[in-house]
This record gives sequence, structure tokens and C-alpha cells, in this order.
Amino acid sequence: MLNKAKALREKEPEKARQLAEEALLLIGSESAFEKDRAETHFILGAIYSRTGNPELGIEHAETALNLYDKHGATLAACDTLNLIGFLKFNCANFSDAIQHHQASFNGYEKLNEKKGMASALNYLGNVYQMLGDYENALQHYEQSLALRLEIGDKRGAIVNIGNIGTVNFALANFNVALSNFRDVLQQKELEGDARGMASVLMNIGSVLFALKDYEGTEHHHQKSLTIFRQLGDRYAVAMLLRNNGKFYEQQERYNHALAVHQETLAIRNEIGDRHGLALTLVDLGGVLMKLNRYPDAYSTLIKGLSLAVELGAKHTELECYLSLGRFFSEIETRSKSQSE
Repeated sequence: MLNKAKALREKEPEKARQLAEEALLLIGSESAFEKDRAETHFILGAIYSRTGNPELGIEHAETALNLYDKHGATLAACDTLNLIGFLKFNCANFSDAIQHHQASFNGYEKLNEKKGMASALNYLGNVYQMLGDYENALQHYEQSLALRLEIGDKRGAIVNIGNIGTVNFALANFNVALSNFRDVLQQKELEGDARGMASVLMNIGSVLFALKDYEGTEHHHQKSLTIFRQLGDRYAVAMLLRNNGKFYEQQERYNHALAVHQETLAIRNEIGDRHGLALTLVDLGGVLMKLNRYPDAYSTLIKGLSLAVELGAKHTELECYLSLGRFFSEIETRSKSQSE
């Protein structure tokens, strides 16, 4: 039952969760089966990381870590620290995420476990990128890529290339990013990896949007959205809907953008994605301004700013201040035109 849950956790996470919960009941609390119980809690933590319930995932992963530490299962403990870091990242607890991924890397390094070291470095790159520290992010991604190429981990190397592409995109190196993402898409198509294809299609759409290829943007985003909905990945659906909202804003289709951002807001509330919630509030505030709904725009932007400050998400905080600056500029312009 436990092995079946492991096999299904990516493709059929809900079925895997049910099997793992049943396994946990069968294992019980006897000390002779503590390692099995630890593995089951780890699997449940991994499943919840994919189904939009990171808080519950952390509970299971921390239980697993305590059991692994008790039995001296060092490698499994490193894997669990990495998982907890990922779950903390999804809760926008970035300082804890860094702490856990770094502890995981240190443990892997002592074991000379290069695959694990590469994984921890890649996750650290993700956190630094989210914090807007692109130099640190790129450094960790490149270190991870070097390790994966050294050990012949082609799939892992493709992940790194994709992440390097996201940094290039953030740094406005759009053509380089597009090349990175197309390399990734080619590999994902060869592997038949639907989730990977959906992710990179979304990224290609974002680059094409920056390059003002709006037809290409819509084509890639719709293909990606269809796959993510089929997979039941609500976290990814929310990310992609945000991109679609931006696309509609660019085309001045503000009512369409409003509907998309409101759907995104609802999903991120439901799955507990607090950092995504802050980003969406900024997006929503901007659209409300375009629709001349200034009181709603102001209250929405203030909510986004408060949440970004609370989370320590500096890049999102900056976006909030920039949006508020545009808000006050528009109010001043309207006030002057009305008094003339």
C-alpha cells in the first residue's frame, strides 16, 4: 500500500493520499514500525506540497524528521529537511525555507550525496529568486547545474536551465530566457512530462508577452492552463491566471482582467498561498484603478502592501509602493482637471 502511494503521489495525489492515510492506520504506533511510519509521514508531506495544503504538509514532514533523527536515518532526514524547506517556501516563510534547505545541503555534503546537494542548491536558488536576490539565485542554480552535469542527471539539469531562464527573464534578458525555455520544452516533450510541459509553456508565454508577441502569449498560456486544470494543480492554475490577467491588461480588456484576478484571488485564499495573495492584490488594485474604482483600488493596494511587509517579500513590497505611487498620481491629475 505504501509503495503504491509513493508511485501515485505525482500523477494521482488524492488517491496516493488516501492510500498513505490507510497505511498510517495499519502501521499504528508500535515502535517496531517507526521507520515505516516516518516514511508514510514523509510521503504525506510530499503529497500535501502538491495539493495546496503546505501547513498540513509541514506537520507530516516534521513528524517524519523527528522519527528519522531518532533512528539515525541521516539521508532520509536530509530529504525531509529539503521537503520542509519547500513547504515553508510555499507558505512564504522564506527565512525558514533558507534555513531548512541550507541544513539539508550541509547534511548531503557530509554524506557526499551530490544529487541531494544539487537539489538543495536549486531550492535555495528558488528562494533567493523570490526575494529578488537574482545574483544569489543565479549562483545557486549554476552550482546545482554543475553538480547535475557531473553526475549525469539530465532531468535535474533541465530544471536548472529552466530556473536560469526565469532569472534571465527577471533581468530582462528575454531572448536568452526564451532560448533557455525552448531547450526545456524540447526535453519535456521527449519525456512526455505533462506537468513540465505546462510549466515551460507558461514561461514561454510570459517571455513572448514581454516581447509583445500577444498572439503567441495567448496560445502558449491557454495550452498551459488546459494541462494544469487537467492535473488539478491549483497553485499553478493561479500563477497562470495571473499571467493571463496581465495579458488582458496589456490589451486594455480590463473587465476580463478583473474577472481573472478575482478568480486568482479566490484560489490563492483557498490554498493558503499568502505571497501569491499579496501579488494578486497588487494586480487587482491596478485593474480597479483602470476601471476608475479608486476607493476599492486604494484599499486593495493597502492590503497587498501590508501582507508583503508582513511576509518580508521585498520585491512585492516595491511593486505595492510603485502601484500606490501611480494611484496618487492619477488622483492628483483627476483633481487638477476637475478644478480647471
